[in-house]
Amino acid sequence: MKRETLDIGLWQGLQVLSPHSDDAGFSCAGLLAHVARQQMPCLIQTIFSRSNYDPSDPQADADVVTALRMREDDTFVTWLGGGCQVSWEGFEEAYMRKAGFAEILSGQYDDGDQALMPPLLQAVMAKMADRVILLAPVGIGNHVDHLLVRDAALALSRHTGVELYLYEDLPYAARLLPNEVADYLAPMGNALGFRPCPYVFSTPDIQAAKQAGAACYPSQMQGDTGALIEKQTAEIGGEAYWRIEWQAA
Repeated sequence: MKRETLDIGLWQGLQVLSPHSDDAGFSCAGLLAHVARQQMPCLIQTIFSRSNYDPSDPQADADVVTALRMREDDTFVTWLGGGCQVSWEGFEEAYMRKAGFAEILSGQYDDGDQALMPPLLQAVMAKMADRVILLAPVGIGNHVDHLLVRDAALALSRHTGVELYLYEDLPYAARLLPNEVADYLAPMGNALGFRPCPYVFSTPDIQAAKQAGAACYPSQMQGDTGALIEKQTAEIGGEAYWRIEWQAA
């Protein structure tokens, strides 16, 4: 599959929707580091920032974990430098709302998930600046929080015209072949009326940037996470993005 090179030369601002505190860091660190060097205004909006998910401690207290993950976000934006900022929207992540990973990764919304969509849309719209580029996850892995953020971004792009790129969720995406991501997006595009256009973003130091960005989130760097991020970056030659091109009705 051929990917076009992502050129951000005409971008004037960036709003990155990160379902959880590590998602933008794992998936977009190379692009965000470059944006920061360009002094471009950039907001990383952590949506489900209320968390009790600590892989090393299943009984962790939510206040403790939330504070820890917010500090990791602060470490990440400090590493980025430039004009990047982070905000936390305070929604409870699925690990707090649901009974276990079978529900979290079901790919299905329950009534509680659906009730989150209106306030989630409001939270994103409240911080959208003029001429901003919006980034959101593809939703690979079917984590319900990622799906909610993606579907909110698609709805906003469709109805407001904001330019939208979907980033491939790491480390989940590293377990798929590139054509599998295309196959995942195709029926969604057919149903909603958009064409997903594949892009790659790269710089000479992209691999180092990816590893440095991920290292800002030690509480989530479990198992083969770092190796999977390195693997996908090497195979693609950078970071994978999909521009959402809406088709005329």
